[in-house]
Amino acid sequence: MSPASCTPEWLYKIFQQKHDITYISANPYINSKGINIKSFDISQCIYNWNAKQHFTQIVDTWDKHWNNELGTIHPRTINNEYFAQKPKNKTILHYMQPHKPYLNSPKHQKMVSIKKLKNEVKSIENNSFLGSFRDQLGKIVDSTLSKKQIWWIRKKLNLEPNKSDELAYRKGDILYYYKQNLKKVLKTVSNLIKEVENDKKIIITSDHGEAFGEKGIWNHPKESNLDVLREIPWLELRR
Repeated sequence: MSPASCTPEWLYKIFQQKHDITYISANPYINSKGINIKSFDISQCIYNWNAKQHFTQIVDTWDKHWNNELGTIHPRTINNEYFAQKPKNKTILHYMQPHKPYLNSPKHQKMVSIKKLKNEVKSIENNSFLGSFRDQLGKIVDSTLSKKQIWWIRKKLNLEPNKSDELAYRKGDILYYYKQNLKKVLKTVSNLIKEVENDKKIIITSDHGEAFGEKGIWNHPKESNLDVLREIPWLELRR
């Protein structure tokens, strides 16, 4: 059972002392740059916690090998970094998967650089005329089409669902891509296990689970006691 329902909360509750651990991180929350979790402009990031104060070494895989096309770190990159570093102490390999973005989803098969898209969106937001036009167009669409029609259009455009009822409408797709993401990272972990040297204890686990509409909850909000968010796998292997 995890003490947390999201990564920032988990880090804050689990790692309160200094640990002789090498942390190979696909997640920017765990960084060697001294950036506190509270510095991130995300609702989960309310915790005063700095990774640099808690681990002997942090490998910023998220920074060195970020894939703009995928919008994340491919899981095999974490494996490659482990074998490149060859740490001698206890090591945590923090994969992003099965967390979204989903590697096999149509959105990521078709998308261009996320950085480029962000820059384009920012330039549009800064243009008051276009921003006003967009708002007026949105009102016309909302008053003309039903919710399901709008959701159908958003799905065809490979846009992320942005409300709980739209998430429910697309639950089947979301579950499918989540499972595909999970299979991909488990395959990557399996490959790692085959290649690590003998006499190693390996623990496969997670910081939190994922909600798919249970009790109206989606994703993994902070400080939730929902069972599916707190119940995590724990598998111990000896090489």
